[in-house]
Amino acid sequence: MLILEPNKANLAVRIFCVVFVTACCFPMINLALQEPNINHIIFWKIKSVHLFYIFVLAVLCFLLLILVSISGIIKIQVDTISKTITLISFFNKRKIETKDIETYFWTSHKNAYKVFNGILLILKNGKSVQLAGQNLKSISVFRDYLDSQNIPCSGERRMKFPFN
Repeated sequence: MLILEPNKANLAVRIFCVVFVTACCFPMINLALQEPNINHIIFWKIKSVHLFYIFVLAVLCFLLLILVSISGIIKIQVDTISKTITLISFFNKRKIETKDIETYFWTSHKNAYKVFNGILLILKNGKSVQLAGQNLKSISVFRDYLDSQNIPCSGERRMKFPFN
C-alpha cells in the first residue's frame, strides 16, 4: 500500500488565511451594512462606497480561490495488489483503477515562495484528475508508481487553475 500524505503545513496556512481574512473583513462588511451613509466616514474624490465594494469583492474572490484549492485531492492511497488508486478530498472519496488511466502529464505551479509539482491524470473516459503539490507530499513517489505501471508520460502541461 502506497500512501501520499497531505501537505498539512500548506493546508494549515491556507485555512488560517481563510479564517484571518474573514475575521478582518467581517467588521468592514458589518460597518457598511449598519452605517446608512458610509461617504461621511471616508472622504475621497471617488465615491468611497464603490471602492469599498470593489475591495470586498476582491477579498471574497481571494477567499473563494483558497476554498477551491483546499477542496482538491489531499490524500492518495494506492493499493499495489489490486492496482486501485483512492483519491481523497475533504468532501469525497473516489477510486480509479490503474488500467483506467490513459496517460499523465507532469505539471508545475510557481508562487512567490516555491515551485509545486503536480500530476494531471488523463482517464480513458476523457476526464482528467489533477493532483497538486500544494495539497500532497511526495508527488514524485506517485509518478514513479505510474512509471512502474507502464503508464506513459505525455510531457509537461500547465496546471489547471485553480485546480480540481
